[in-house]
Amino acid sequence: MSCKIVTDLEGFKNLEEDWRKLECRMAGLSYYSTFRFNYFWWETYAVHHNHKLFIICSYRDNQLTGIAPLMIRTSKRKWLNCQTLCFIGKGDYFNFIVDSSRHSPLSIIKEMFGVIEDHADQWTKVELSHIAMDTELMHFLLRHDRYNHHVSYLTSCPRIDLSLYTCLSHFERAAMSSRIKRKLEKLKKEHHYRFKVTAGMEKGDLYDLFSGIHRLEKQYLQEQKGRTDRKSIFDDKNNEAFFRTLFHNNPHVVAMYMETDNHEIIAYQLCYFFNNTFYGWNTGYSPEFVKFGVFDVLMLETMNYLFEHHPTSLFDLGAGSYSWKYRWTSDFMVNYSFKMWNSAIKKTRIFKLAEKARRFVQIFQKKSHSFTS
Repeated sequence: MSCKIVTDLEGFKNLEEDWRKLECRMAGLSYYSTFRFNYFWWETYAVHHNHKLFIICSYRDNQLTGIAPLMIRTSKRKWLNCQTLCFIGKGDYFNFIVDSSRHSPLSIIKEMFGVIEDHADQWTKVELSHIAMDTELMHFLLRHDRYNHHVSYLTSCPRIDLSLYTCLSHFERAAMSSRIKRKLEKLKKEHHYRFKVTAGMEKGDLYDLFSGIHRLEKQYLQEQKGRTDRKSIFDDKNNEAFFRTLFHNNPHVVAMYMETDNHEIIAYQLCYFFNNTFYGWNTGYSPEFVKFGVFDVLMLETMNYLFEHHPTSLFDLGAGSYSWKYRWTSDFMVNYSFKMWNSAIKKTRIFKLAEKARRFVQIFQKKSHSFTS
C-alpha cells in the first residue's frame, strides 16, 4: 500500500492508460471524472500560474487502485494568499476514482485523505464540490468524526430514468402536460423544423452555431428581461479553448438540436454520454422563436429520440433546481460540498471572515436585483 502525488503535466499524461482502466472498473463513474475530461481541462488552464496539480494516486502491489484528481488553486487578494485544494475542472459530478471491484473503496479513500492531511502545509482549505449523495466518497466523509460537520448541501440534479417507463406514451402520460403538446403543434404549424442528434463532432461550425445562439440568448435576457446577471459560458476564452478541444471527434459529446430549413438553430441541448447516462450541461435557444416555448418542444423531441435509441438510459438534466426541469421529472440526485479550513494556519480566521463578507455582499446584490427587475 503506497501513494504518490502527481504535480506535472508529463506525470498526468503518463497516468492515461491506468486511469482509463479504473474508469471501466468503477460503476457509476460520471464523465466529469474521466481522464479525457480532466486532462483537456488541465491543458487549457495550466497556463494559469495560480493552479498546481495535486493528483493523489494510490497503489496496491504496484497496481493503481485509486485516483484523487485534485489541484491547488491560489487566490490572491492584496496581502492574503489562499491555497484551495479542490477537484480539477468544473462540472456537475466529481469523485475519487477507486477500484472497488477488488479493494475496499473506503480504505483507499481513507489512505488518500491521509495524504491530504500529511500535506496540510500546502493548503489553506480543502473544498470538494459536487459530490453525489450515493458515492463512497460521500459515505466516507459522513461517517468520519473529523469530516462529517464540514459537509453541506450544495444543489440538486433533476434526472429522468427511462427504464422506469415502458415507452414514450407511458412517459407522456406520467410527466407531460397538454400545454407542451400545444407548443409542439404551434411550432410545427408555423415553422418547419428538423430535429437532429450529432455525436463526436469533427467540425467547428456546429460549435460556433451553438455558442453564437447562447450569446444571443444572453443578450436577449439582459436587454429584454432585465437579467443583467446573465452570462454566457462561451464568452470566456479558456472555456472556448477547452470546449473546442473536448468537442473534436469525441463520441461522448452529443448535441440534440432543432434547425430550420435554412440551417438556423432554433434550440439545442449539449450532453456528455457516458456509462449509459446523458449528462445535460448546456442549453440555448434563438430569441426569434421564444414565443413558441421551443425548449419544451426540444425536450419532447429529445425524449422521443432517447426512448427509441436508448430506452434504458438515464437523462441527467444537470445541476440546478430550475422549474422547467421539474416539469419533466420528480426524481433528482442531491449533491454536497465538503469545505474544511486548515486550523493550523494563523490567517485562517481572516480568510473565513472575508469569505462570509463576500457571500453577504453577493446575497445582498441578488436581492437588490430581484426588487428592481
